[in-house]
Amino acid sequence: TLKKKGSIFVKEINFSGNEAFSERKLKKEIQTEESVWYKFFSSNDTYNEDKLEFDKELLRRLYLTSGYTDFSVLSANAYQPEGEEDFVIDFELSEGPKYSFGKISVESSIKNIDLSDIEESIETIEGEIFNAALIESSIDAITNIVAEKGYAFVAIDPIINKNSKKQLVNITYNIKQ
Repeated sequence: TLKKKGSIFVKEINFSGNEAFSERKLKKEIQTEESVWYKFFSSNDTYNEDKLEFDKELLRRLYLTSGYTDFSVLSANAYQPEGEEDFVIDFELSEGPKYSFGKISVESSIKNIDLSDIEESIETIEGEIFNAALIESSIDAITNIVAEKGYAFVAIDPIINKNSKKQLVNITYNIKQ
């Protein structure tokens, strides 16, 4: 195989604790790739500790946008098997249960704001699978609506209440000036 001089390659990537997503899907989500001869011009197959940290964040984002609020990477170990120069990376994951959105509400300490306009712009919908990205986009939408009404400096705090027994996440968007 052709090797880039001075590079330490990733021979193998393994996952444990994953049930929601296949190993193949998880490998597609992360930046680090296993070294294969036909990817000579790619640098994603070289071991890099910073890239490994970024991969952990990419896995976290995948799970948090797919309903797994309790997800964590328990460990991400890179090691060189005895007698080999290339690395093996093992990710140990804890998925936890899958959550859905529960009750969604809006509160405002700003008078003269019609909450019905704001409620219509919220992307988090009761009964849908929990997705952290939808909370962020809902905050952006609320911020824009409130700014259009003349309130440029507001804070939108999502108050999150997790019900582990029912696997629901209730959210109250609290608007403050």
